[in-house]
Amino acid sequence: MAESTELSMEQRRGWKWRLRASGLLDSWFDQYEQYLKSSLVKSNQVRSVFKVNDQYFVKLDRPQNLLHKLRAYLCCKARSEFDTAMQLENAGIPVVKYLGWGRRGCLSMTFSEAIPDAVTAWEFWVREYIIGGKDHTVFLDKLAGFLKKFIYSGFFHPDFHLGNVLYSPQTGQFALVDVYGISRPECLAVSQMERMYKIVLAFRDIISDVEAEKLVLFLGVRDTPEEAMLYFYSALKAEAAFLNDEWPKRCRQILENYRKFITPASIDGQEYLLRNSPCAEPFITPAGLPQMLNSGALEKVTFPADEAFAVWLKSFRLQFYGIPHRQPLILEKNGSQCVLYFPKIEGKIPDSGIPEVTELLKRCACFSISPGHENLLQTVNGRILINDPALLDL
Repeated sequence: MAESTELSMEQRRGWKWRLRASGLLDSWFDQYEQYLKSSLVKSNQVRSVFKVNDQYFVKLDRPQNLLHKLRAYLCCKARSEFDTAMQLENAGIPVVKYLGWGRRGCLSMTFSEAIPDAVTAWEFWVREYIIGGKDHTVFLDKLAGFLKKFIYSGFFHPDFHLGNVLYSPQTGQFALVDVYGISRPECLAVSQMERMYKIVLAFRDIISDVEAEKLVLFLGVRDTPEEAMLYFYSALKAEAAFLNDEWPKRCRQILENYRKFITPASIDGQEYLLRNSPCAEPFITPAGLPQMLNSGALEKVTFPADEAFAVWLKSFRLQFYGIPHRQPLILEKNGSQCVLYFPKIEGKIPDSGIPEVTELLKRCACFSISPGHENLLQTVNGRILINDPALLDL
């Protein structure tokens, strides 16, 4: 992709920068190591993202092995990402405003404008609708419009998911973020379109079959209601196969208290594992744990340790599948005996044959799950879920 020619050049501390305006480095770059320590957003061995005074998000790439260093030197990821953002912007695709890129040898950085109240569309969906239980109709319609605009823009996104879409509740606007890898081929292949269509599965936790059909038809994934539902359930089965292949890795991460899934806590020497939500935040914070344990809002169930961890893992597997169920939120470690804490949920066993029950059982079947009817719960707001994951054969 061609680089924009309307960029100013600047050199600092051995770094060569291309900027959309001069002076954009003045407030932060000379102290970027301090921001990297104090305002780190996320990090792994080769990439770190940090924030600068609520003004910018900065991504630092630092390859580790010789081959990756050579590749980064020959083909700078920061330049590629910046140029992609410019091409998206010029094509009228909403994207966060990238302000510049810089490199020093094999190291590189991009930085973009921070939108003060923005969160990822995935975080907003989880907090407001999966957890919060609010009506999602208006938001889903708006988000579907944005997704459709991108899908038919001629660009291909190899990692098209809601975590790469920012949403501003204040403005109601969406924008792409983390655009490295997006390309604009002369003609999109069917396989590339199908890969992007899979984003409809992101909503499977709470949308009904009617909503799924409407979404598939609106996005142009299929042309008729019958084809739309066939696509949705076929995609669920394909997702089941993928998640089952991934499960050994995920299982190991959960048992090792990987921070995306688990937040450890301790009270007076007693160890607890706190379950994180799908957006990687604990449902119950360590600070709020003592109060929750004494609130009466949780049901305590004691198991032998191996059974407790088996139920703990079953529940995470159901979460990955998108199957609604009563989730254990806390695991209390007590040697050979452990305690799982479940939220108390008012409800009843639902009448058999109602559409909501039929839909849940159809979704479960895609993942080879067969809950007994007596293990279903209809909440006071009408949602159907699995009451006790311990009774499932997974």
